Amino acid sequence: MGEPSGSEHNCRYLQGRGLFAKVTKSNRAGWRVDFEEMRLGTATPLQYLRRLSLVNFYFGDDIRFVGLEDGPDPYETRVSTTQPSLAPLVGKPVHPSTDVLKQSLESFGFEMLDPSSLQHLLGEAESIHFRRDNLWLFDVRPHNFVTDGRGRCIPIDVIVQCQDGDDIDDDFYGI
Repeated sequence: MGEPSGSEHNCRYLQGRGLFAKVTKSNRAGWRVDFEEMRLGTATPLQYLRRLSLVNFYFGDDIRFVGLEDGPDPYETRVSTTQPSLAPLVGKPVHPSTDVLKQSLESFGFEMLDPSSLQHLLGEAESIHFRRDNLWLFDVRPHNFVTDGRGRCIPIDVIVQCQDGDDIDDDFYGI
């Protein structure tokens, strides 16, 4: 799977289909936040897919589960998804500034969380985090958003989680 890549997945543009193919790192399923410890940890495949479902629901994206890919080594599994390119909406992607992101999310009722209370989350120095009721947004930074022609900020790679009984956590697996 080609560039660009990050700590969660590799992606490549599928020419002619208007989609990005994303594949998680080997034997990983992205990140999630443990709300009890307020720490970032690895997600299970089901938790990762739940995150993507929340992005679709709250932000109108159309991320789709493609399947699981087996690698050349035994038990080397990756989660494969597609995500539509925003080029038809935004033209050449432009990342918003941190101030524009803050203003945009606050206009939708999100409050920025005090970074000192979340010191164990994400290693990215520029990441900020937001909350609206039980909906949390982690790893909010310019690189993970693009703006459309009307100034709207559109998430392309944000950790979205709900903190309620619907959140899939370790208790679900009996761990």
